[in-house]
Amino acid sequence: MACGPFLLLQIIPFKKHKKQLYARGMIRLTFQSFVALMTFLGLIHKPIIKGKPNKIINKPFIYAANHPSLIDVVLLASILPDATCIVKQDYWDNFFLGGVIKAVGYIPNTDGPELVAACQKAFDRGLSLMIFPEGTRSPESGMLPFKRGTARLLFGSRANIIPVIITCKPRALMKHQKWYEIPKEKVQLAIHFMPQIKVPDLIESETSMPKKARLLTSYMEKYFREQIEALQPA
Repeated sequence: MACGPFLLLQIIPFKKHKKQLYARGMIRLTFQSFVALMTFLGLIHKPIIKGKPNKIINKPFIYAANHPSLIDVVLLASILPDATCIVKQDYWDNFFLGGVIKAVGYIPNTDGPELVAACQKAFDRGLSLMIFPEGTRSPESGMLPFKRGTARLLFGSRANIIPVIITCKPRALMKHQKWYEIPKEKVQLAIHFMPQIKVPDLIESETSMPKKARLLTSYMEKYFREQIEALQPA
């Protein structure tokens, strides 16, 4: 039933990219409604949004975010006006989810150059990309080491990185928890859009691409850890 509108969209005689634009709009509206419902039911406070994403949407960016809870993707996608994301190949091939994922134009997590090329095509169409460098949800304390995919995408494309710091207090919907394990205290989620990351000259001048990606990944991870620490209550 929920997939109906997306399947219907496939038979409407619009161009492919226009169909995907409408489909992403439906996804965004669905996620906004879900966040509003959680707020109405008293499960979460109204999410706090800090920073000015509306000032930076006129050109494509890689929105790189930490991943403290299950609904980070929902929350971020409900705010960004038009962004795609990378999904596991298993979801892309899934009988139930595959149609929706393809309808919105999300990018399958393929290997190396093929993935970079797919992301660059999205950037060329003016789309931004949501990505979680940890690869999965953060542990209860701290943050997982970053994977190098974000750095490879940056150097392999013409996009720029906007760091997004997500906080969740108290921690909820973590990887080891069931979706119905709700904390006694109402959850406060906040999204902080940080200034664009400028790649240090020392990293930019590195000629070895694997080393360059490794250095930027370490630089970004250190930046995120410092920002998350700074946002912790004293």
